[in-house]
Amino acid sequence: MAQEAAAVRMQLDQQALNAVPGDERVGLEVTEDTSPAAQGLKAHSLPGKALPIIYLISGVLSLPSIRGAVQEMLRRHEYGGVVIDTRTRPANIRNELTAQADSVLVIRADGSTESVRSTLVTEDFLKRVLNYR
Repeated sequence: MAQEAAAVRMQLDQQALNAVPGDERVGLEVTEDTSPAAQGLKAHSLPGKALPIIYLISGVLSLPSIRGAVQEMLRRHEYGGVVIDTRTRPANIRNELTAQADSVLVIRADGSTESVRSTLVTEDFLKRVLNYR
């Protein structure tokens, strides 16, 4: 039985990218993100560490892979929380410095929002959020 998947666009660092299995990375578009938002995340990296590379990935990922990447993004408290913006297609998933660390803020297509703790980010939650209509 195939795992459920969703088309996403994610902004993440190398550690979160490593959470995506190699076989799923094959079909993804992966580029370095040089946007002001990426520069802002880099500026908040931990002292004494090399500056991270922030990537943009775009494509179809299984829900377990999306969950793994989001959980890795949430572990990086210096980058704030995670935002899943479903106003665009594909959904845009990124760290946000102004969002509460260890939480996910969902912005629905109608502009309404929902905030959940990282422990509630399950595959069922992602399926509900990413299969927006």
